[in-house]
Amino acid sequence: MKLGITLAKLEEMKKLAPGHPQKLAEYTLAQRKYDDMIAEFFTEEDGVKYIRSPHEWYVRELEERAKTGTDRDTARAVILRDSYTYHANRSEGAYLDQRVTKQELIAKLSGGEKLTQKDVDTAYRHAKLYHSEENRVLYARVKREFENPTERTAPSEPEPVTKEMVDAAADKARKTGRTQDRVTYALVKREFEHQ
Repeated sequence: MKLGITLAKLEEMKKLAPGHPQKLAEYTLAQRKYDDMIAEFFTEEDGVKYIRSPHEWYVRELEERAKTGTDRDTARAVILRDSYTYHANRSEGAYLDQRVTKQELIAKLSGGEKLTQKDVDTAYRHAKLYHSEENRVLYARVKREFENPTERTAPSEPEPVTKEMVDAAADKARKTGRTQDRVTYALVKREFEHQ
């Protein structure tokens, strides 16, 4: 049996729906279909409960029952395996996916690479799923630079560090004594020496 809608897709639709009447309607319809599917296959007569975040042993037990049981047993096993997989993946990989996506978009922007509509869609999805001001700014920048590629600025060459810059950083570090100023001085001095 193949699910019409997975729990992962349903949750993503939920996060992308706010502010978009059409997406909200699509999500509501999908949620209703999912709830109807749960109500159809998990009844009191079947003696099997639907657990939104099941343990793996419970899923394996239902999969064993499905091997010798009916199509309804198979459907229940597939639904609960999907639910288990969604919750297992959500706790493990979501943060890494978010960081990789963000790093790839930033690398494309800073590297001057050509942006595609897929990049814009990815940035939009990223901004909606992981709410933060930084992610919204990233989406706006990707969209703006995709729509106006001629306005993109080429990556600039770093300004060479001069002896005067090193002296100014050293004076500031001596006067203030702040750790931040001393670190800045050390970085400027190192960069000057390695030119």
